Amino acid sequence: MPPPISDLTLMVTQDCNFDCRYCFVNKHPVNMDAETARRALGYFIGSGILTRDALIYFNGGEPLLNLGLIEEVVDFIKRVYPPPVHRFRFGISTNGSRVNPQTLDFLVRHRFLIGLSFDGLAQDQNRKEGSFGFTLGLIQEIIRRCPDRLMVNAVYTPDTVECLADSLALILDLGVTDAGFSLNHREAWTDEPMEKMESQYRRVEKLVKKQHARTGRIPVHNYRRTPRGIKSCSAGRDQLTVLPGGEIWGCLVIAEYFNNRRDRFFRPRDFCGGTLDDTGLCRPGNIHRFGLRHRFFRMDECRTGTGGKKWCFRCPQVEECFICPFSVAPLSGQLGLIPDFACRLSRMSIESRHRVWKELPGG
Repeated sequence: MPPPISDLTLMVTQDCNFDCRYCFVNKHPVNMDAETARRALGYFIGSGILTRDALIYFNGGEPLLNLGLIEEVVDFIKRVYPPPVHRFRFGISTNGSRVNPQTLDFLVRHRFLIGLSFDGLAQDQNRKEGSFGFTLGLIQEIIRRCPDRLMVNAVYTPDTVECLADSLALILDLGVTDAGFSLNHREAWTDEPMEKMESQYRRVEKLVKKQHARTGRIPVHNYRRTPRGIKSCSAGRDQLTVLPGGEIWGCLVIAEYFNNRRDRFFRPRDFCGGTLDDTGLCRPGNIHRFGLRHRFFRMDECRTGTGGKKWCFRCPQVEECFICPFSVAPLSGQLGLIPDFACRLSRMSIESRHRVWKELPGG
């Protein structure tokens, strides 16, 4: 059986210099140290769990607050696990505020995939006041240096949804070829912002079709085609996350969910792979059993509606929908129960994609 894990995330810090209103991470001045990072890499690479071209992804908090560790990890991997036997890739999710010319040189030199969080015209309201201008300039510099390695992602809330289409137009006009947006599920959406979202989708559709006519590509990944089929959580099956203290989880969202509350039906130990000191995750069969636990959260196993009376498997759009159960459970009060507003937003997104695909060649 081939190694299942193609994405290993190191949460190198729980600290952040921004206060994004929708962030699910509880900020703490806690950093991963070099010994923990080396042990994690040695454990997963040495056991054969990681594919030989796995993506080593640095996350936080704001990971560049711990740039020294990131530099150590990259140097360690290139010395101890060099090509051609291993061809590990690197990626980072950052708000960009700590990217200076020297840091960008480092990221470019080691061919990092750069996931930049930028909310466009809502940046100063959602993320940090005064950060809009700097981030705009940073995007232009990254595009000049490595345009094919930048992905810009934005998050919109009920209060900022009217900025979506104009922000996306701004980002695409800068020359970004891989952009996307998410909608905040950590607060409920009422009818008024829902109606605004429908209007924004119509404007975004025009942007996507215009870009496709000009370049032959779809630059907004929300509109790219994906195979139909029942979606389920990929955490623990092809991705793992290591927290600063050495705890192993399928992903950061799940770790934060259980660290912040007690669930009525599920235990943290069912979704935590232990720590680097006591985990048996790499023993034969264990990693596969760990991944199977996460598959419980298939969309056809979820419910919605008042009291969870509507089963998602009955929905004709279930094969095109995925809503992370852990991201919406704090509002719904139960894992596997999807709030009505999240269901409605998902249907709106699916219908918008179909309208675009219908007008593209081959649609």
